[in-house]
Amino acid sequence: RSRGLGDVYKRQDLNLSGLLYYSSYTMGGVNNDLLNEQRLIQNTSVEENGLKFKLDYKINPSYRFKLGYQLNETGVGNLEDINTPLFRRYVKEVIISNSLINEISFISKDKRSLFNVGLRANYIDKFSKFIIEPRLSMSHQLSKEWGLEVLAEKKSQYVSPVSYTHLRAHE
Repeated sequence: RSRGLGDVYKRQDLNLSGLLYYSSYTMGGVNNDLLNEQRLIQNTSVEENGLKFKLDYKINPSYRFKLGYQLNETGVGNLEDINTPLFRRYVKEVIISNSLINEISFISKDKRSLFNVGLRANYIDKFSKFIIEPRLSMSHQLSKEWGLEVLAEKKSQYVSPVSYTHLRAHE
């Protein structure tokens, strides 16, 4: 389930956009051990609230400059419910991240070659940590049918659902 509200302001060489959004996802499962008459229910839910702003400025026909900001609040909840022995646990963790995004693009006069270089700087409040993610992409249209593309980037993931049963089994 997702919801969003956004707007874009356009001028000849400048685009400003903003987006406010919410999304949620739930996954669940039941495992029955018939011999021991044991039932395990596991549910994981992920909710994310976010805010994005982006400025896209066309410096001239060949160069573009992009600058952005993103705020994410991500909550992951895990439920584990066992009937024998009686056990129930719900844990929810929330992580807030702030990100600044910067990119410059070059496109050739014949529009066959494109070069992008950028940087994303993330601050993760829960860990008091900065994570820098460089981005690079190059493409060239060799013919109508063939093109060459080179991409390089570093990406980070801060949140992952964890199975507490799995963790306990390995303690």
